[in-house]
Amino acid sequence: MPVYPGDEPVSIHRRGSVAANGYALSAIRFSTHVGTHVDAPAHMLPDGEGIGSIDLARFFGSACILDCTACSGCIDMAHLDTHMERISTSEILLLRTGWDSRWGNQTYFQGYPVLDRDAATLLAQSRLSAVGIDAPSFDAAENDTFPVHHMLLAAGKMLIENLTGLRNLPDEGFLLGAFPLSFGKDMDGSPVRAVAWIQQNQEVTP
Repeated sequence: MPVYPGDEPVSIHRRGSVAANGYALSAIRFSTHVGTHVDAPAHMLPDGEGIGSIDLARFFGSACILDCTACSGCIDMAHLDTHMERISTSEILLLRTGWDSRWGNQTYFQGYPVLDRDAATLLAQSRLSAVGIDAPSFDAAENDTFPVHHMLLAAGKMLIENLTGLRNLPDEGFLLGAFPLSFGKDMDGSPVRAVAWIQQNQEVTP
């Protein structure tokens, strides 16, 4: 499984099988930031909240998608301005860059679009509880000061990275859940199973 450059690779080992032991059992070893995952403030901030101390309600809510597939290098205010009404009435914003189509290719970890400072400031000041992206990070791989992470996490926004399949969702009118595993209260992040519930004819379908 692809992991962010420098992160520990995922390993899965079969420890028991039904045929040999009467039960199946596997051992899994992975980083807290592998695959689709959430960053807690503790990921970047010295006194930031850990994943286990955050109310689960902050990982669930009404969501909308901002199409950023035409962005080259950065997602700036021009990409947010015309969508501010949708953003202001949502709890979770998902940035669809289309970068997930590169998953499994080394170019996935290079040159992906990121929020510029002004756009990140606007989202930090919004009522959003979380922001997600279908790319490996909210900061460029070569930027080791992580300004967007710091800005959004300091504002209490949960960050969801490595999302996939956003092209299959409507631009609005759905709920999103991206719940972390129940790690200790100080843990910096967690893999998630991100699920959207789409409203169809007044019924909500997962």
